[in-house]
Amino acid sequence: MKNIPLLLLASALLLPLSAQAVPNLWSADSGQGVTEYRIANTEGSVFTVNCTGNPDEDNTLQHSVAVSPVGRQGVDSHFSTEVSIVVVIDDQQYGIPSSLGWRNADNAWFAFIGAIGSATQFDVYLNDQHVGAWEPRQKNVQKVLADIASCVTTHRE
Repeated sequence: MKNIPLLLLASALLLPLSAQAVPNLWSADSGQGVTEYRIANTEGSVFTVNCTGNPDEDNTLQHSVAVSPVGRQGVDSHFSTEVSIVVVIDDQQYGIPSSLGWRNADNAWFAFIGAIGSATQFDVYLNDQHVGAWEPRQKNVQKVLADIASCVTTHRE
């Protein structure tokens, strides 16, 4: 159980190696209770939403976002607490919490999942620096992210 966070971090850092060949199209992969929604942009940067089927309160396995910008080290919201990840969708900022299980973080995650589930354009910032823009097609968003709404915590208030 102690190795789960290390395995998740390793998979997040290897995301550019497994990104789909076509930019700006979401893909979804599932395994061992985790679903990864992944998209690369035209520059080759990769954005991933990791959803666990059973988020827990002791921070062992939680939902998270991973960003792998071209030419930079990948960042995972759950393991890189010194880096702030902000996603801008439709002129609205969504700060990605580093941990879940408390009201403000759960509410922020809930709002982000609701927005990303229909976004056809979004920008990502790491520590206030723009690292990429993604423009998935609406039909692709509707098909691949159809069930992303289930990627929320049960603690929302």
